[in-house]
Amino acid sequence: MSLKTIRYKLKYTKDSMPGLDAINNKLKEVYAGQEPKHWATIVPYELGGEDPLWATKIYKSDKEPQHLHYLTLGFTNLFYDPEFAKDEVNGFGFELTFRYIPTVDEIAEPIWPMNFLGNISKYVFSSKKAFDEGHYMSANGPLCTGADTEVTAFAFCLDPELGEI
Repeated sequence: MSLKTIRYKLKYTKDSMPGLDAINNKLKEVYAGQEPKHWATIVPYELGGEDPLWATKIYKSDKEPQHLHYLTLGFTNLFYDPEFAKDEVNGFGFELTFRYIPTVDEIAEPIWPMNFLGNISKYVFSSKKAFDEGHYMSANGPLCTGADTEVTAFAFCLDPELGEI
């Protein structure tokens, strides 16, 4: 057993959620006092569900311009598992964030960004190909089907507020 695995087992218990706790602690720093909208998967992927993500959180950012900040949970190892302690990279090594400036007409948080992030997750989990800073990808059409947009591709960068966790 490696020293890294021993340290992991001493620090965490089977009830621990080290990955999830690390993400939530950072989000509490950035969005102090705000309770996010939380959209969870009904049946986890590991149990036969269709969506590889465990959940998506949505925060309202007051940073200019005001926007919605979507954050995935599930590309990294969120829960206790000493097997992950020996890995150099946590899961795929990233979670995705998506910042969206709502239109004047939008009352509720739109769902399409979560569908978009979910589609990316299905690609990553099926292909086993991770994304890194500077990667980009064509969406083969508008990011939001039926929307009046010319945005047909996306790029990956480090989230400016969350950084690496």
